Amino acid sequence: MSYLGINRKQWFSTNLEAGVGFVVLVAVAVALWWWVTRNLDLRMAWSGFSPAYFLAFERHPEWFASNFPSGAEEFTKSAQMLLYLPADSLGIPPMMMMRILIGTEIVMLAGAAIWASWMIDDKVGWTVAVLTPVFLIAGGLVQPDFGRWGHPYYGWSYNAAYACILVGVVATVRHRMILAALSLSLCVWIHVTLGAFGIIFATAALLADWRRYRLRDLVVAGAIGAALSGAWLVYLTRTSSIGGGGIPDDIYVAIVRVMSVHWFPFDLGLFWERQWEVLIPFLSVMILFVAYLPSREGEIVGIARQIGVGCLAMLVLTVAGVLASRYLPQPFLLKLALQRSSSLILIFSLFFIVPGLWRDATVHHSLLRAALAALALFAPFLVPAGVPLALAVLLGGLVLAEEVRMRGWTHYALALLGLLTLSVGAAIFYFAAGLAPGWRHSAYTGIDVIVTTAGGAVVAGLFIAIVLRRRVPVQIILLPGIAIAAVTWGKVLDEYQDPVLRARAEDYMAAQQWAHDNTSVGTLFMPDPAHFYGWREVSLRPSFGNLREWMYTSWLYNTQKPVFDLGVARLRSLGLEIGSYLQTSDPQADASRLVNDVRQAYYSLTENDLVRMQKEFHIGYFVFEKNRRSDIPLHIVYENANFLIGTTRESR
Repeated sequence: MSYLGINRKQWFSTNLEAGVGFVVLVAVAVALWWWVTRNLDLRMAWSGFSPAYFLAFERHPEWFASNFPSGAEEFTKSAQMLLYLPADSLGIPPMMMMRILIGTEIVMLAGAAIWASWMIDDKVGWTVAVLTPVFLIAGGLVQPDFGRWGHPYYGWSYNAAYACILVGVVATVRHRMILAALSLSLCVWIHVTLGAFGIIFATAALLADWRRYRLRDLVVAGAIGAALSGAWLVYLTRTSSIGGGGIPDDIYVAIVRVMSVHWFPFDLGLFWERQWEVLIPFLSVMILFVAYLPSREGEIVGIARQIGVGCLAMLVLTVAGVLASRYLPQPFLLKLALQRSSSLILIFSLFFIVPGLWRDATVHHSLLRAALAALALFAPFLVPAGVPLALAVLLGGLVLAEEVRMRGWTHYALALLGLLTLSVGAAIFYFAAGLAPGWRHSAYTGIDVIVTTAGGAVVAGLFIAIVLRRRVPVQIILLPGIAIAAVTWGKVLDEYQDPVLRARAEDYMAAQQWAHDNTSVGTLFMPDPAHFYGWREVSLRPSFGNLREWMYTSWLYNTQKPVFDLGVARLRSLGLEIGSYLQTSDPQADASRLVNDVRQAYYSLTENDLVRMQKEFHIGYFVFEKNRRSDIPLHIVYENANFLIGTTRESR
């Protein structure tokens, strides 16, 4: 091929690298799907909120006439979840359909990320284009959002929505406005709040370079988006209340403050005693984001500026959401969870961080910078924090030093210096205040894992690459290493590898199966109200509900006052008043106390209490976990190693 001006060795090396990269992506995607779905039946039986119950409720609402709403009934507000209905009509079981949709989520995210990589930088290589999705579908690099949603979370509508946002925003900066309108509208149909964030992001990116857009294109795209999104919003407004509904705002806020794990960053300690969970990892990602933003590289600079403006808009929303949750806690603002928009900053940062790290790890002349970049590529799969702050600061410092040496103190250099100073200053403050968990913690250095695992792998890999430089490019060594790390990380998606939890989940599913096979349709069961959330999934029998359903998920979005009152009454039936848990300034402690008290009250019920509740609520059977109480005053109709089902002797 030399007569075409292409070096045969270079051509072979480039294509070998691209081929290995593609194999890595496919291997990681398949492994993730396997980890997520291998125990999907146990997950649904144990944790609930599954399409199995949703589908049964939609098809046969009469089966659940005595059921307490779980919140899964709200699946109808996502077009993706509605797909289970036609799938059922085609004879596809809900668990099979869920496996199909989880695979679709992974493909959508990976495909959108590959396309976005090429659209953001048309000079990006195939290797980087297929490597970037690996960090989007796996690992902890995009996890530290201030809404604590824990991306990637498979089995819901979130990932499909993120894929649509990726396509919509990148189509916007590439002036493909009709595609942008269609994609962002689809996102609204899948997840309305994330769709709104995506539209705001795309609008901010557009305004950053508005003179380059044709008015006709904007009008047509706007009309398409308004029609499609508006139609879905009309549908939603018929089924939801914007504010607190009939529930007084102060009561709504007070209860949600205790029960929510997403909406109150200050109360969750994310800026204080738990700064290591989100704030410090978020700063680490921001350092790498700014460090690898292009500053003088042609067309990509303009695109990077537009995406950067979109990220700034998301940062404004995040700050607004955090402050509103503290100083202006209104039901409408809480439901928006504006701080969740920080997830889009993390996602779009990948398209600059991964290419930058890969470039430094494979072609940079500095061995130190190459080694640190390689460590940063492995870190998201080895430590929960994504990239430790110390590693990000070291890399950011090296990038800053090179920038100043080559171009002086540019605006870019000053911005990076400011971010480094802020991050280091925050770390010093938390250590001085005694709030940091220790310098070895994964958010700060992760030194134990990094040095023993990734450090050894990188040093060995670089040594091999140097020795075999003429035969084996360093890229061919790094790619399989990243694949192994990502596939291994995927184990965290299957919590049922824990033998104790697995045994309990299997027995809980068996108890549900007994209920399905041996009781009549419509029979009301009362499971442990401190177990969240499963019961209906396999049994297809109504549930008395549990604490989080009574006091949170059943009325959180639709704010139906009758459902709220019913939940309060069910808590009161155990001798507890919700007002007793809303009086302190420590919502987390209140939440723990409430859960413990509910469990203690349930497992302390006397025979008279059980008879009273059975008569008052027409409960057919009670479900108890055997290791929490040995002398349960019931007639036992079913039991296994962990659970028993019984009814009162009086009702026999």
